[in-house]
Amino acid sequence: MLERFQEQWTRFSEQNRGPLWTNKEGAPQSTRIGKSLGRLFGANPQRIVADTLYVQIVEQSRHPDFYTKGHVADSVDGRFDMIVLNVFMVIRRLKQDGPEAGRLCQYLFDVMFENMDASL
Repeated sequence: MLERFQEQWTRFSEQNRGPLWTNKEGAPQSTRIGKSLGRLFGANPQRIVADTLYVQIVEQSRHPDFYTKGHVADSVDGRFDMIVLNVFMVIRRLKQDGPEAGRLCQYLFDVMFENMDASL
C-alpha cells in the first residue's frame, strides 16, 4: 500500500502542482502562521519552504480520490490521517537528502502541529 501511495503522490504532484513548494502558477505559497513568525523573527528560508510545503501537503491530502477510490473516511479523523500520512511520506523522502533536508523535516513537523493546535 505504501508503494501505491508513493506512486499516486508522485503522479498527482507532477500532473497538478509542479514543484511541491509552488502553486500552479509557480509562485510560492505560505501559511498565515509562517507569515506571522517571519515578521516577528525574520524570514527563515527553510521555515518558508516548510510552510509552503505544508500547504501543498494539505491540498494533496484533500484530493477526492483518497476518499472515493481509496475508501478513506471523509471525516475529521480521516482527513487528519491523510495529512499525517502525506507529511510522513514527504519527511521520509526528504531525510534521504542529508542534514539540510533533516532540518527542513523538523520545520515541516513543527508547522503541521502548529496548524493542528491552531485548528482546535
